[in-house]
Amino acid sequence: MAVQDKSKSAEVALPPIAALFLVVFDRKVGYTIAWKRAIPDLKLDGVVEYKSLPSGLHNCHSDLVYFVHDQYAAISAFANRPAHESERNAHFAAVGLLVPLTYGRLGRSWLHADHLRRLVDNIVDDTDNTNTLQQYWEHNRLLNSDHQSLDHDQRLNRRKSRALSDAAGLHPTNPTLSQDHPAMSLAHHLHVFGPLIFPLQRAALLKKSILIMSSAPVQAACNLVYNLSVLSNIPPSAADLAGKKEALYPLRPLFNVGIHDIDNLSQLATKSKPQNSWIACSTDDILATKSKLYDVLVELPPQTSDTSAARRWPRIRTSTGEDIKATQRDLRRYYTLKRELNRVQHQSQTYSDGEADDSVDDNQSESAPLVPSLQDKNADPDQYIQLEGESKLVEPSSWASIAYTSFLWWASAGEKDTLLNDEACQDARLIDDLPLPAPSKHHPGSGKRRSSAHDESEGINVRSQTVAVILIAYAHRLTTLVMETLTEIVEAADAEAEHGNEGTITIHSEDLRRMGLDEWIHTISTPLTPGPMSSTGTAPPPSTGSTKVDAIKENIKAAAPSNPTGLDLYSRFAFAGAVCCSVTHGGLTPVDVVKTRIQLDPVTYNRGLVGGFRQVIQNEGAGALLTGVGPTFAGYFLQGAFKFGGYEFFKQQAISMVGYENAVQNRTAVYLVSSAFAEFFADIALCPLEATRIRLVSEPTFASGLVSGFSKIAKTEGLGGFYSGFGPMLFKQVPYTMSKFVVYEKVAEAIYKRVDKSTASPGMQTSINLGSGLIAGFAAAIVSQPADTMLSKINKTKGMPGESTTSRLIKIAKELGLRGSYSGIGARLFMVGTITAGQFAIYGDIKKAIGATGGVEIASK
Repeated sequence: MAVQDKSKSAEVALPPIAALFLVVFDRKVGYTIAWKRAIPDLKLDGVVEYKSLPSGLHNCHSDLVYFVHDQYAAISAFANRPAHESERNAHFAAVGLLVPLTYGRLGRSWLHADHLRRLVDNIVDDTDNTNTLQQYWEHNRLLNSDHQSLDHDQRLNRRKSRALSDAAGLHPTNPTLSQDHPAMSLAHHLHVFGPLIFPLQRAALLKKSILIMSSAPVQAACNLVYNLSVLSNIPPSAADLAGKKEALYPLRPLFNVGIHDIDNLSQLATKSKPQNSWIACSTDDILATKSKLYDVLVELPPQTSDTSAARRWPRIRTSTGEDIKATQRDLRRYYTLKRELNRVQHQSQTYSDGEADDSVDDNQSESAPLVPSLQDKNADPDQYIQLEGESKLVEPSSWASIAYTSFLWWASAGEKDTLLNDEACQDARLIDDLPLPAPSKHHPGSGKRRSSAHDESEGINVRSQTVAVILIAYAHRLTTLVMETLTEIVEAADAEAEHGNEGTITIHSEDLRRMGLDEWIHTISTPLTPGPMSSTGTAPPPSTGSTKVDAIKENIKAAAPSNPTGLDLYSRFAFAGAVCCSVTHGGLTPVDVVKTRIQLDPVTYNRGLVGGFRQVIQNEGAGALLTGVGPTFAGYFLQGAFKFGGYEFFKQQAISMVGYENAVQNRTAVYLVSSAFAEFFADIALCPLEATRIRLVSEPTFASGLVSGFSKIAKTEGLGGFYSGFGPMLFKQVPYTMSKFVVYEKVAEAIYKRVDKSTASPGMQTSINLGSGLIAGFAAAIVSQPADTMLSKINKTKGMPGESTTSRLIKIAKELGLRGSYSGIGARLFMVGTITAGQFAIYGDIKKAIGATGGVEIASK
């Protein structure tokens, strides 16, 4: 039996083996070791025969199984051949071996894979013929075992060392990997998991104990265990950020486990050290029911060759049964990554058959740019291809994110979303200059003649290897991004603490974007508490050994999308105000039409609010009740953004000027001044659209809609036509807004003195907002009614040549008198009360939904 694989370079040596064994099925005793050789003091019985033949393997033709036994990695090749009925219609056997873990996660045991397959193929039908096994043992046995084995401390140091060297994945200067190298299946795993690969990698990075359930054959699942352990390592470029090196322990890969491993897994679950976290795969369904053993459960779909069947995705869930899905950010990143992988030139490039963790830093290796220009990216049709069953594996876009991004789109006049543009630039930096394999010594131009079959096989291997090296480097860059951002946050907090400002460390939504995470998913807080989850859910998270990571774990109390600040916070206030005003005013357009008719023509429309509805429908048709709905929505969207956003902004400015204690003592003045300033700027935005609305309502034949009416006023009357009613609008809106906010704040404050806001349910808080808003609306309607009537009058007709707005207002006021100025007050009380109540209820709910919870509160306690 040859020791070397002829397809490989002679430089690639097989790792020496500590044991070689043959497992067969005995009809009387079941699985049994029929032949074995091992170094002294290495026990095989009661372990390897069960791990070599996992449940369900008898239905497979062949398989390759990896597992761990003490200080050794094991690989077992299985073969199944037809047989007589008396022998259960099958002969099956497994030939396996053990190699020291000092060579890596699997001790490079995959180099023996082809030899083991040939051995088991030769012996499966005649298990008594063990001569070839003996020869293989003699050629490859481990010598000087005392020098090869490591004590406990040395093994831990080896694990930490491997963690540091995993950042760049594969070494870019050696020949092609063996096709049995687990990393060669990374392209397959990316296809199987799609965007789910990202939350799975995050779980592994957080040292969560992960159990992967699959059906036989198990080689793909074992490869997944290996690859996730590599992807979850801290790369060298970020290793120094972790402080103490105990935080760098890699996730322990156990590979195939079964019922006989339950006791060992239970012991690991009771320990709180990071180095006891693990990842393994199994075909024994009973392990999935033992939820205290693991933190995350991955259920792989059945393996099938039926390409016509509907696509089935893996399911990832926590030990409590909560599904883990990819975020919208993960989905966009997946599309970007797939698109760039497809652009990679499939050249004849080769790699070493060494460990995936024996590497150089990915920023120092030979590289080539993979990212096209932004114009090319936008023109790529692959960007719009949707994954089959995408809704089952990706969290839907939250209402808050849709609303917020829609507002930003509107605020930027429909230009490309700034956040998405920044996100695309971040992804481009992650992918740019990723390491690619070095050219093969036997590329087509070398003069060597090879068969087409050989070239095709090598091409497949090169492509798989190219994907592997890119994905490993990409994952480690993502990890570095998170580590660097968290370190900056902690260091900034440490600097504040040195100046006596020690407090809770807060991670804002902007920080999460910098880390490449999704700020809109509430479960995003999970990645901020590294370490194995306790089985009871009550124990504090364990120490990682890193002072920086521990500081993050112990001090972070809030996560996205809570506690935004600055422009981010006030834009959320503005958006909430824009929605609540546009929805409430737009929804009550019919009432406003009737109210305006009564104000402008009280002689004709003299039957009250209900009678006015009947008259408008009788005279103009039901469609007339929606006259001006376009300007109403648009105008009050603008006005609401400036009013509510400005109110919170000016309130904060007032607090900053006079101090918090003075602001609390004089909060009524703060409310009045803040609302007055906010309304002034809001009216500048509203006035042109309000002028258009009133003209459309008062003169049904003036124009067909918002655009035509706006254009007509601009053309015939100029800018003055839009702002002829600005004075009356200020006269109406400023008192209205001042009274609205002051009354609302006072009523809500009085209620919350009797109701604990911190314990009030969301429904109770909405009801309080509705009630307080209704009372505030009634007060505001009474205060602003005279100005509202004058505004309607002044916008209906043009002034006399040379007549000033002030003189027109005085003239209208004399004509109306006190009684006339309150015409239509019933309709206005109903309308304004309803609008104001709805506004504060919607405003409060939207603020909570989009994370604008850091509002300015100065109510008396």
